[in-house]
Amino acid sequence: MVKFVLLCDKLQAVMHCKLCYIADRDFEQTASPDTRPLERSPL
Repeated sequence: MVKFVLLCDKLQAVMHCKLCYIADRDFEQTASPDTRPLERSPL
């Protein structure tokens, strides 16, 4: 029973990591078009 709970905790941690990774990736994709031109502009 304890092993099952630990397994569930591991699965939750992995899913949380995947969700965070997807959120970060989506945030970078949505933010990059706005930030990149500002970085490249001479002004």
